[in-house]
Amino acid sequence: LLKITGRGEAKLTTLLMCPKERPPRQRKITQAIKSRTPCPNLLPVKDCEPHGSRPRTWERPPFLMQSPLNHSRRSFVKTIGTATLAAPFITRQLIANPPSKILRHASFGASGMAWSDLEVLCSNPFVKLVAVAEVDLNRLENVKANFPGVKIYQDWRELLDKEGSQIDSVNVSVPDHLHAPIALSAMQLGKHVYCQKPLAHDLHETRILTE
Repeated sequence: LLKITGRGEAKLTTLLMCPKERPPRQRKITQAIKSRTPCPNLLPVKDCEPHGSRPRTWERPPFLMQSPLNHSRRSFVKTIGTATLAAPFITRQLIANPPSKILRHASFGASGMAWSDLEVLCSNPFVKLVAVAEVDLNRLENVKANFPGVKIYQDWRELLDKEGSQIDSVNVSVPDHLHAPIALSAMQLGKHVYCQKPLAHDLHETRILTE
C-alpha cells in the first residue's frame, strides 16, 4: 500500500514488511487467507459483543460444510444415469393424462345479466355448461331450452359442494351483496371466477378477496 509521509514522499508499507514486522491484525488476516480458514476477529458488527468484550467464535454455516461442487466424475455420471432411467416413468403419466380441452363451467344466476354472460361464455366451443344455481325456478326457461342436460340448484353453496370437483370456472351474476361470498368460496376451491361489478360490497370484502 502507498503511504504519503510528512515530506510528501510515497513509501510502500505493509506489503513490503516481512511477516514478523507486520501489525498483529495484518498477520492474522494473512494467515487466514493462506490457510483458507476464517479469522475469528473478522466478524460483522452485528455478531460482535459490546465494546471491550471478547468476540464470539466464528462457526462455519451448515451449507458451507460441504461444497456442492466437490463431486467426482463417477458420482456425476451415476446421478445423470439415475435421472435418465427415471424420466420415462415420470413423463409416462403426464402423456397418458393430457390436460382437458373442455372448460367445465357453472353459472350463479340464470336470467337477466346472468343469461347475457352465459350466451357470451358458452359461444366458445370449448366451454361446457355443467350446472346453474338459481333461487327462482321460474327464471330457468332459457337455460333449460338451450342446455337441456345442465344440473339445476337453488342454493349456490350446494352447487359448490356437489359439483366442486366437476367444474373449472364460474360466473357470478347475482345481486351485488352475494358477489364477494360466492366469488371467495369458488376461489378457495381453486376455480376461475368471472364476477359482475361490483366485485365486493365494501373495502373489507375486497381485502379478503385479495388474500
